[in-house]
Amino acid sequence: MLQLQKVKRSKSKVDWVTENSMSKIDSVFKSLARDWSAEGREERSVAYDRILNALDQYLPVKGIMDGPPRVAVPGSGLGRLAWEVYAKGYSSQGSDFSLPMLLASDFILNGCSIPVNGGLDAEITSQYRQFTISPWIAETKNATSCQERLRTVIVPDVDPSSKQLSRKEDDENESNAAAEFTMLAGEFLSLYSHFLPSHSTSCDQDDHHHHIHHSLSSRKFHAVACSFFIDTAPSLPHYLITIYHMLEEGGLFVNYGPLMYHWSDARYLSNVDYTWSEIRHMILSCGFEILIEEMNIPTKYTSDDESMMNVVYNCTFLVARKRTS
Repeated sequence: MLQLQKVKRSKSKVDWVTENSMSKIDSVFKSLARDWSAEGREERSVAYDRILNALDQYLPVKGIMDGPPRVAVPGSGLGRLAWEVYAKGYSSQGSDFSLPMLLASDFILNGCSIPVNGGLDAEITSQYRQFTISPWIAETKNATSCQERLRTVIVPDVDPSSKQLSRKEDDENESNAAAEFTMLAGEFLSLYSHFLPSHSTSCDQDDHHHHIHHSLSSRKFHAVACSFFIDTAPSLPHYLITIYHMLEEGGLFVNYGPLMYHWSDARYLSNVDYTWSEIRHMILSCGFEILIEEMNIPTKYTSDDESMMNVVYNCTFLVARKRTS
């Protein structure tokens, strides 16, 4: 008699992408459209133009004797603002702690200037390559049509290496030091806490990493420029104190953005959601004098103009100067 035996077949487990990971990827694609597409120019210029104009007005490139002014751009995301600062002639140092954002910014800044012979949906345009993306494909709500969700944008809208090449040519004709463009990976306090008078290395970084960060950013800055950044702080007073000590005497703190306080890990759940008047008081108490304070500026962020819903922030723009002793 034939006996049938059940054969146990191992079922391979399918690891689906988590909702959290999908949210990060979705944010990267929307940020690509905001920072590096022609369609995002109007939205980003509301914030970036104000910041760049303030640097032009209060920190002219030719006004520093020991080389180009040094500007830190924390929370730089995909790097467009940091790149624009560098394109103006400043030594720019962007930083961010989001790995997806850092990977995407590295690809845009360092990968798109490489000539290719087709493939990967890349189009040859002079000396750099562009890619077609659909930033709003994951949006299922408030869509007017499938075509609206599937529509595409081209990134990047400029050659990221063009300003670097032109800066090198300009610097060869100057006797002072060349402008630099660098990007750091890490949380703000772990990168810059060594500027504090009695800093410690207990910011989730070991001595080796702290030494690397110290060597990359040991000189104080002439300006710290922030866009949609300060409300990401787990401890806003510590951020403001660190910014103060990062700056040279007379240095600028330039800030643009709302107060969304949108992070939700354990550190942020114990944070205080400060009002703008409280933040203003802290800025003055740190030792800044306010030069410009503009309130209620209507601003969108990674918005889809063809969607049936758009969020508009009433942002604040601040320019403050570190008082001289």
